[in-house]
Amino acid sequence: EADGYTTYTCTVCGDSYVVTDEGSKLIAVAEANGEKYQTLAEALAAGGNVTLLADIDTDAAFVVNNTVTLNLNGFDVKSTKNDTVGDGVFHVVAGGDLTINGEGEINGVGGSSYAMAIWADGGKVTINGGTYTNVGAGDDDHYDVIYVKNGGEVVINGGTFTMTGGE
Repeated sequence: EADGYTTYTCTVCGDSYVVTDEGSKLIAVAEANGEKYQTLAEALAAGGNVTLLADIDTDAAFVVNNTVTLNLNGFDVKSTKNDTVGDGVFHVVAGGDLTINGEGEINGVGGSSYAMAIWADGGKVTINGGTYTNVGAGDDDHYDVIYVKNGGEVVINGGTFTMTGGE
């Protein structure tokens, strides 16, 4: 509940809405450095300390090219769309430094055999807990929960990791 109203998640747009007597309105899904944002992409672009305030279902990877400490705060981030092919849910590029804290799930399940939860593509990722999952699609053997390439770095200090194959 938010402000005494029931919160619903829109499965089409992935944003959270609060329903009031006057209709529905968009509410914050993340907070960065004390400021609330209606999209996780905007909060990540702000950098610094980002806290999830709702579950997120994305149709595109979140590119991280700055320094971000993400607190999952008990919420989940997933992609069930085809659009994240090869990018992961979080695509950390050169210059990016993503630290993930707290409980929650990052689920890379998608319509592609190249979908993944985390791609450290030249950037650094530090994982301090959480659950990371992926279900490969099709019959390709390229199934990854976390993928590191182009000098990327991943430090794992805790968490649960699950990968299941496709067909």
